[in-house]
Amino acid sequence: MPEPDIMEEIFKMVEINTAIDLLPPLWLDVVIFDHVNRENLLLRILKIMIDNKSDTKERNQKQLPQQFAKITLDVYLGRRRNQREDQCGSEICGILREVTDDKSLAKEERKRLQIENAANCSPKAKLVKLIDKLDNLRDLQVSLPVGVINQL
Repeated sequence: MPEPDIMEEIFKMVEINTAIDLLPPLWLDVVIFDHVNRENLLLRILKIMIDNKSDTKERNQKQLPQQFAKITLDVYLGRRRNQREDQCGSEICGILREVTDDKSLAKEERKRLQIENAANCSPKAKLVKLIDKLDNLRDLQVSLPVGVINQL
């Protein structure tokens, strides 16, 4: 099992060499070797994805936007399950606080607050929100919710 420091070095090399097409398989290694709670690794992965645009004309990078969306959603959902401050790093918990709705409010009020607060979110919170929206749209491509077809 690679030590977290070794994984950190691997991601540094990916970043230096802009070998972003290696991120999806490396993410699987992070999951397999249970490094998903290592804030430094997660932040480096997110930074690499933010700082490096994929060239979808290149064959090896064609699927990267969708794969990056899945990685980001995995990070988001994994951290959401462990929102306690002592289980996740403070920066990631801060991002989660920014993107998590107050479920005690009515749906209309939550939506209103999302719109009102969107411009004030940090860039990382905006990225997580965008990835979540993209994932929702991809789900709609696969199957529409019951009743939607009748409304079309």
